[in-house]
Amino acid sequence: MPPNKPKSYADALSTRLSNNVDYSDDKFHRNVFTHIKDKITPTASVESCPPLPVIVYAIRNILEPEPVLALLPQLLRLLAHLESVRAHTVVRIEEVLRLNQQLSAQDNADARPLDTDAREALQALTKPSRLAAQRTVYRKVVHGCCLLHIHHLWRTYDPGRDPPLTAALLGYFPAFLAQDPDNHADCVRALAQHPWHHAATPDELAENRRVGAQAAEFMLNAAQYTEAPREYCDERGYDADAPFDVLFPPPDVRSIAGAIMRFVDMVRLPTDTLQSIFQDSSS
Repeated sequence: MPPNKPKSYADALSTRLSNNVDYSDDKFHRNVFTHIKDKITPTASVESCPPLPVIVYAIRNILEPEPVLALLPQLLRLLAHLESVRAHTVVRIEEVLRLNQQLSAQDNADARPLDTDAREALQALTKPSRLAAQRTVYRKVVHGCCLLHIHHLWRTYDPGRDPPLTAALLGYFPAFLAQDPDNHADCVRALAQHPWHHAATPDELAENRRVGAQAAEFMLNAAQYTEAPREYCDERGYDADAPFDVLFPPPDVRSIAGAIMRFVDMVRLPTDTLQSIFQDSSS
């Protein structure tokens, strides 16, 4: 879905969030919430992504001051929104470059094509190698969050409250479970239902199978350890008193958070560049 068109209120929120803010400050969150509720929500379409500043705020609110692992499913949905904004911005830039090429070919004194610096800046932002690298970062942070959440779910699982852990494995790694014909229909639904799987290529689905195998191996080994911890450690030469996270190291939360913020910057740059070029041309 395309994001909402930039509005002055969204730009104001972006300015408000551009400074080094303290995400543990309750007053800051109240001010941002009021701004979004009063100025942005009334004009937002339910069929569109939230404005980019709102997405970035929500992402940072999960990651800062400390990552909230219980909110990883919500973070994945926000990342999917962010990827949608990125893809839509690329389409907009490509449209601008096509129109600019048409204007440049016209023998019309009133035509105002982009200057060389602006055109080259937009061309650089749509280089295939650059776009492929951005998509790779996105898929890696998605899989990192999925693995991290499965590890977290294992540590916090309550059978009286939570759905089976296999439900998370299905939602996060349907390409892995689809290798069993009995799971095919459920996996097809999971691929269609969860936005972080949207437009996954064959290569990306192959990676989903590979990372899903890692997640399944963790769940199998952790189950064996839970049933007989001393025997498990003795068989593998581990210290029987070693903490769970030493035996089964979780994905590095800080590395994942850092990669997410790098992806945020990747999305912000073309959006800000496009907006800056058109502001300059209209001034």
